Amino acid sequence: MQQKGTAILREINQKSVLSYLRKHKTCSRMDLVKALGVSKNTISLIVDQLVKEGIVLDVGLEEQQGAGRPRKLITIEPRSYISIGLSLTKTKCTYFIMDFFLEVIKKGEISFPSERLAPQIEQIIELAKHLQEKYPDSIGLSIAIPGLVDPDTGIVHESTHSQWKNINIKETLEKVISIPVYILNTVKASALGAIEKLSGSDLSSAFYIRIEDGVGGAFIINNKVHNGISWSAGELGHISVEPDGPLCNCGQKGCLETLISLPVFKKTTMQMNQDLFSDGSLNLEKFSDPIQKVLSQYGMYLGIGMTHIIHLLNPESIIIESPYNQAKVFRESTLFSISSRALTLPYSNTDIQFIQTPYSSAFGAGVHSVLRYEEV
Repeated sequence: MQQKGTAILREINQKSVLSYLRKHKTCSRMDLVKALGVSKNTISLIVDQLVKEGIVLDVGLEEQQGAGRPRKLITIEPRSYISIGLSLTKTKCTYFIMDFFLEVIKKGEISFPSERLAPQIEQIIELAKHLQEKYPDSIGLSIAIPGLVDPDTGIVHESTHSQWKNINIKETLEKVISIPVYILNTVKASALGAIEKLSGSDLSSAFYIRIEDGVGGAFIINNKVHNGISWSAGELGHISVEPDGPLCNCGQKGCLETLISLPVFKKTTMQMNQDLFSDGSLNLEKFSDPIQKVLSQYGMYLGIGMTHIIHLLNPESIIIESPYNQAKVFRESTLFSISSRALTLPYSNTDIQFIQTPYSSAFGAGVHSVLRYEEV
């Protein structure tokens, strides 16, 4: 029993060393001792073994900063650990191959010529087998899927963009490949990717909002997705913000999804004879006063929903990913809406970020594989 406990402790310490090195790129052995609160001897044993295996590399001495001996620096050989991230839509599967520093080695996609379930699953199986053959030592393959997904069992209970219903894709893939397989919701995967890029996983908690075909959300606590008992935690899109608004398919009136989603905005602009969707994407470099009023209203609605998030969850940061972020009027209206409703202290302590660059859910899925590997 003691031997088993010692092995677990050693694994915990090794994962902690790898996680620290991933986030800081280079450090000294003494940096690890201080940061992780373990003995110098324990760190030396772990690092020496990782150096022997070619996973950790000595990179020379740090630049001299005052008196004292310069310390030897170490780093991870980033391609010692390869992560695979996949993201599914109705028409295609996108994949990212990433190293341990989350740098993208390769990316690509396959198209689904059929909307039928069986051919799509067969294509995913073949892609997974191909990727494992090319990257046999991968630490994990994560798949981001839109809809209600149970990340523990890997069952896709219902996908919003396809015919997938009560499909255990995790179990299916584990029969044909040997690397760990993880399944998660698309928005939650995007949240992990955005937070990693923006903060390097240093946030204690963050709420991520994505406005596109729908309005989705994800709550991340200490780099882990909070899924909720029915895997629907973060469903900001079904917060009602307008009692007399349009009927939502969830049965409520005035849900955010019925008021500010991209299809709703596209329909509104077409009715106003405004062409803002050049090449299929939204371009808000120039827009009329009526459109400005629409975006201001959208910001007001979003601010109402975000006020609930701030009061209920009190996150350290809220990250908003939306094509509307291009417009200053939308950003200002959102912040004004929150500031006029939220309690002063929690609002002032919440860092609110508007990002315009969409983060691929396939990238986020790759991040998820790395974060899962760092767990014990």
